Amino acid sequence: MIDPVRSVLKAVDPRLDEHVWQFRRWQTVRTEGRHLTDLSRQLSGSTADTAPIHVVVVPHLGPAAQSYKVAGLNYFFEIQQSLREILGEEAVTVIGVDAHEPVEQWHRRLLQTLADTNATHLITQIETDPNKPDEWSWDVIADSLAHGWGGTWIGVMWDAAFPWLQLKARRLGRIFDRLLITDFCQPMSGTARAGRIEAGPVTMPLSQATVDAIVLATCDTPKQYDVTFIGALYDYRVELLDQLKDLGINVVTNPHRSDAPSNYDESRANQPSFLDYMRGLAASETTINFSLASGGPIEQYKIRIQEAAMVGCLPVTDDRDRTRSFFAADEFGYFGTVDQLGHTLEHLLADRDRLAQMQSAAKSRALNLATTDFWGRVSDTARKRGLRAPTQLRTPTGP
Repeated sequence: MIDPVRSVLKAVDPRLDEHVWQFRRWQTVRTEGRHLTDLSRQLSGSTADTAPIHVVVVPHLGPAAQSYKVAGLNYFFEIQQSLREILGEEAVTVIGVDAHEPVEQWHRRLLQTLADTNATHLITQIETDPNKPDEWSWDVIADSLAHGWGGTWIGVMWDAAFPWLQLKARRLGRIFDRLLITDFCQPMSGTARAGRIEAGPVTMPLSQATVDAIVLATCDTPKQYDVTFIGALYDYRVELLDQLKDLGINVVTNPHRSDAPSNYDESRANQPSFLDYMRGLAASETTINFSLASGGPIEQYKIRIQEAAMVGCLPVTDDRDRTRSFFAADEFGYFGTVDQLGHTLEHLLADRDRLAQMQSAAKSRALNLATTDFWGRVSDTARKRGLRAPTQLRTPTGP
């Protein structure tokens, strides 16, 4: 379609690109779904609504990935490992997808595994295909499940600030109404259907094995820095850090690194290990958290809040309500502007005894959240939706 014509059509229909994408996706679903009809029939006869709990996990990256290990900062390793610690090894099946595996092949493997295990739950990352960041075909799976599978699909997201990713989640939720969208950073209720509740924000689950590794790696780390910023150097963050420097506030940036990155690309390259990152936080009295999403001016709950707190570093954040859903007012610091940040830090660092009390309270809260919050919130939301809860856990008591 030539640009002038497209411009005219978009003036008439501002959602033209979305409608074209939806039309093409339905064509793909019809074509690829024909090859899965036999498996859809098997699933329609399953007893997923009454069978013993069995969860099929499709990792976003792994299990062949180097990060798929204890303290590897692989979210889906932590999801499957924490679930095995809760339910037992025999109640969890993991399906790895190789980057070169044809989509039709892993689709069939997934549906066959759901049938063979009489799975009650499926958990995947729904923003891209597993191990294939430039591909997305989850609507083919959703259409196959919609033909009668009685289980619950937990669809994990962590970049929902991007409108096109929200569109994908909405599409899946409308095709398969037993999808429970679960986002780490922001609320997703009402995304698929008006009034339909979803899970989130949730805290990243950590297995007890990883918690133990973090505690062991950081228990003897001395405090070296009063104020740090540890994370990706988006342009707006670099600007804010420069403003703090102009105000005379000494912020040590990414002290866990041996180099000194000055921009986003440098800060994302050659990253140290997760435990090195946690040691950097443990060596910090306080650390600054900027809550804006990379996909737009939206506040998100950042996992760094939990990570910092659990190693005795007090997070200081600019989000208005996200952190307050998890931590009490005396378990983190707050600032609304750069000037306020200066005052907040000065106040916190002026009373070291009080700071230590806040760090201790935040640490206790974070360690509890790490192993209970994700599955507690997912399970509670499932119950509210009339779906089967994957675990007996409940949402931790709020601050």
